[in-house]
Amino acid sequence: MESVPTSGEDQHATTTVSKDADDLVSEIHSQNVECFNSTTSWKFAVTEGRDSPLLSLDSELDDGELLLTIQFNQIVHLRAVLVHGKSGEERISAPKRVKLFANKPNYQFDDCSTKKATQKLLFEEKECIFREGNAMELDQTLFKNVRTITLFVETNQSDAPQTKIGKIQFFGTPVHTTDMSAIKKC
Repeated sequence: MESVPTSGEDQHATTTVSKDADDLVSEIHSQNVECFNSTTSWKFAVTEGRDSPLLSLDSELDDGELLLTIQFNQIVHLRAVLVHGKSGEERISAPKRVKLFANKPNYQFDDCSTKKATQKLLFEEKECIFREGNAMELDQTLFKNVRTITLFVETNQSDAPQTKIGKIQFFGTPVHTTDMSAIKKC
């Protein structure tokens, strides 16, 4: 797995997630998740079905690109992301080139193709094996105070016509903030 910082140079950076980084699934605001170019529900990979080897988030049959925008319930510091292919199909259809965009909730395919990513990720086959691959460490300076994360899958492992993601998992810490609208006036 390669982590490609904003400089554009490729570098490898798999990681074991530190103890102070939480699985942020409970911080995902499910009403504000958008997924484009998919034939199945994003929930299969991100929340409800992400530990099932039978379910996956699949792109259209003739186009391996996927665009997924996730809003968190509160601001978070992202530390790592884990992306696995569908069980048994990882070497064919798991994501290979992925771009992450922090706090760009309205990005579409054209934006993701032409704009500079917050960080680019390049996954090797072995890192996409369902329940075996490691998480990808993110540049801490670029993923502080994140409210939305946009994940753009450019290509898959074999340039197959369809991408299949078995699991996406974000690790980090919530930034506990005060809800000013909940404060009562004196």
